[in-house]
Amino acid sequence: MKRFLKTAAINLGVLAVLLLVVNVASLTVVIMQKYRYVRKGGTDARIALPALVDKDRAREFFSEFYRMESRYVPFEEWRYEPFAGKAITVEESGLRRVPGSRTDGATIHFFGGSTTWGTGVWDDETIPALVGREMPTIIAVNHGQSGHVSRQELDAVLSLLNSPNPVDAIVFYDGVNDVYTLCSVASSVNGHGLEALMGAAMRRQEQRHWFIARDMFVGGILELMQLVDDKFGGGALNSSSRGSCSSDPARAQRVADTLWANWQHARRVLSERGIPFLAVLQPAAGIGHADVTYLPASQFAENANLTAVYPLLAQKIGNGESWLLDLSRAFDDAGPIFFDWAHASPKGNQIIARHMSEALSRLLHDSKPVRLATH
Repeated sequence: MKRFLKTAAINLGVLAVLLLVVNVASLTVVIMQKYRYVRKGGTDARIALPALVDKDRAREFFSEFYRMESRYVPFEEWRYEPFAGKAITVEESGLRRVPGSRTDGATIHFFGGSTTWGTGVWDDETIPALVGREMPTIIAVNHGQSGHVSRQELDAVLSLLNSPNPVDAIVFYDGVNDVYTLCSVASSVNGHGLEALMGAAMRRQEQRHWFIARDMFVGGILELMQLVDDKFGGGALNSSSRGSCSSDPARAQRVADTLWANWQHARRVLSERGIPFLAVLQPAAGIGHADVTYLPASQFAENANLTAVYPLLAQKIGNGESWLLDLSRAFDDAGPIFFDWAHASPKGNQIIARHMSEALSRLLHDSKPVRLATH
């Protein structure tokens, strides 16, 4: 019996050492991959696409973008960490800088995802910055954050209204993130892109002793398995990669209804304070007749979900009240604009800014808003 126990103990010890070695090796590969990811910025394949005309500026943007990190913010869930580069400047607030911002004038706050924040373009080429150029008497504030959906924007507006910051108008620029995120089987219709990750983080905290032991022996191995699956397996281990709106009309309707409801809630809250609200349905590469012949096939993975949800949103917008703007086909016949399925070139952002400026000018004129300190 003693010999058996001794042999078992030796075997368990050897197994533990082997697991530790393999785990450390796996974690090293994951860390090296992260380093390679950061270095990849300047060679992002999207730089070569015809939509991004100035390759040097695009290369500089992506080399900086791949180094950025995010932090937790209550209710909004995340914002970018402060960053100071040539192409990208994020202030201490976590908001992207709008160059040439005035110190007086009507303050217009722009909310949305990465298309509002400005993926692929420099600070002075974002939609809020270009609207500021079209409307030189306003102060444009860019609240866009990569991955944000309309519900996060609604929460962010409530936080803004609880602050002393002046608010003269609010713009939501939505569509693609709500479809991409809320059509996922891993998200609820009131969820966001990190819903599963944050849930897992809470479970780790509640069961931290178990997770410490697990991570010591197999955490790196599990991370390496996920990394390999993401790269070669199409993300099969991650259920968020599978959309449901294309095969589930009821889900598509719920996603459209949720985005519409969030717009309505924002408008109602703001109208009580006399603040104009503009809701904009943004373009996407799978909608309309924009030139997307040069995009790789991988950029059309969301087409089925987009074509399931966007017509429902367009139907709700109808002929369009003054607070609604359907720009889903704004890039038709405009030449190469998209450099992936959702993000537009500086030329595309200029087209959007021009339409937004016209709509905002009408709203501001009709409402004649008085600058409000909302706290």
